[in-house]
Amino acid sequence: MRAARMQIYSALMRELDSEGAHYSQDISEVDLADPEDAKVVAADPGGAVLIHLGSSDFLRRYKIYLAHLQEWRQQFQKLDSVDLRYERQIIVNPDSTLRAAAHPAPAPAPKAPAAPKPVAAAKAAAVAKPAAATTATPAPATVPTRTPARTRKPSARTAKTSSGTQPAHAN
Repeated sequence: MRAARMQIYSALMRELDSEGAHYSQDISEVDLADPEDAKVVAADPGGAVLIHLGSSDFLRRYKIYLAHLQEWRQQFQKLDSVDLRYERQIIVNPDSTLRAAAHPAPAPAPKAPAAPKPVAAAKAAAVAKPAAATTATPAPATVPTRTPARTRKPSARTAKTSSGTQPAHAN
């Protein structure tokens, strides 16, 4: 595994420097955890950018990044990553922290503390809510039930037999 990663790293650096431009000097980090996607972090005056170069054609893909970098910088204040693995498709990801700061999500409205309710009033309020006002399926309400009346024990005067109940003292 390590030998394969070292081969990818050597090929990547060799390709980036193959035309004498020494593009490898612009690379601050290399991630080879996925052999199908060599990722590099390019140190750029506008900020570091993660570049997905795939598993081959590293120099050609890096040149595509360089050719479009100024255009992307005009469109986005800061770039997070650029994915160049696919033919005829480039995926540009602006920095998500800047997007979140530019368009923050609205904060939830603070809830006023609820006044304590008597137990009977709380039960009445729970029963009065219409089902259509809720967005989720309401849980079935629990209703207190009375304990069933005790069944009577057979009296001493009757005894159970296989044919039914008969008087215990038959004279």
